[in-house]
Amino acid sequence: MTLHDNTYSRAVAWLKVLLPLLALGILSTLFLLSRTVEPSQTLPYADVDAQEFAREQRVGAPDYSGVAANGAAISLIAESARPRLDRPEIIDASKLDARIKQTDGTVLDIRALAGTLNSEIEDALLTGGVRVTSSTGYEMKTEKLMALLDGSEMQTDTAVVVEGPEGRIEAGGMHMQLKSSKDDRRGYVVVFNGGVKLIYTPKDNVPGSP
Repeated sequence: MTLHDNTYSRAVAWLKVLLPLLALGILSTLFLLSRTVEPSQTLPYADVDAQEFAREQRVGAPDYSGVAANGAAISLIAESARPRLDRPEIIDASKLDARIKQTDGTVLDIRALAGTLNSEIEDALLTGGVRVTSSTGYEMKTEKLMALLDGSEMQTDTAVVVEGPEGRIEAGGMHMQLKSSKDDRRGYVVVFNGGVKLIYTPKDNVPGSP
């Protein structure tokens, strides 16, 4: 056992010497083989704050797609995103556009000016002109929305407006959750609170209705 440990230690010690020398040799070869640079040529440069980029670790125009545990297909695009240095599982993003397609074919399109995503618990806090449009004909607008990334649950404690084929609902808050019935049919159960106002539009009064 002692012989093995000594051999291992000597090997590590040699590698510590040989690897830097090998790297230096490769760099020297690259410099020798590189073409001569004309002093009169202008060096190309990028207009980037290197220190800020290193500090923020920002990613431009990230594009993500995947499948959640409940089978929902998720795609997300943002203008920029950056992980937090102290908690890399939390990502701050700007100008988000997301699409969630449930297994029953229902599609939710979500847009927000900013968002904070937690990859560990798979949720997101969206802020600034949040808009959720459903393929079933409903559109929701609010200033702040907490949502699970698979689209199975959404909640807001800020004023919310929902418009759809049957009319308009205004409320101080909302909780929406995806539920399954006994016959395996899935649908959203929505609860409004905080001074709910309903403006009902009969189908006969909808422009273009038969």
